[in-house]
Amino acid sequence: MGIENILGSLMSVLDKGVLFSVNRDLCMIIRKAEEKDIPAVIELFQQVQRSHVKAMFDVFRGEDDPSRLATLGSQILGWIQKPTVLLSVAEEGDSLRGALCAYRVDIPDDHPVLKKRSFIKIDTLVVREDSYGMGIGRRLMEEVLQWAASQRLRDIEVSSYVFNQRAREFYDHLGFVEERVTMRLSL
Repeated sequence: MGIENILGSLMSVLDKGVLFSVNRDLCMIIRKAEEKDIPAVIELFQQVQRSHVKAMFDVFRGEDDPSRLATLGSQILGWIQKPTVLLSVAEEGDSLRGALCAYRVDIPDDHPVLKKRSFIKIDTLVVREDSYGMGIGRRLMEEVLQWAASQRLRDIEVSSYVFNQRAREFYDHLGFVEERVTMRLSL
């Protein structure tokens, strides 16, 4: 891709007010997901599902489970349409290299145990395996930080399975601290 093409792409992106970053030879646009992105987002989520099934086959459905696949597209569409959900994608050219899904949580004043508060919960962050190390995860996290700030929220929570060491190190590096542990006993 020539410099003229890159500059032209960046200028058109700037005109649209879309967030972007340039990393190495990668021209990446971070934007909210649209309905046209659903097949590519499903493909990215399948990557996550494969790693979960591989590590915890007794807990997670297979990636090709028809009952799971039948509802995933409509679930993603619902996220796109819901104002309390952020579904962002990292796009290069005509392909998606990553996605992040986060949502707002509001603990009510009358909760029997917890104090009233609101925060952002990251549900899923995925970067295509062939795009690891390009700063895509960090750029998607910057997007969720901006979204939280726009809602005047000060806390973001994320959880990760123990087997996903790469994710745990990523969140550690960003300054997330462990505050609870979930344990399981199989009988």
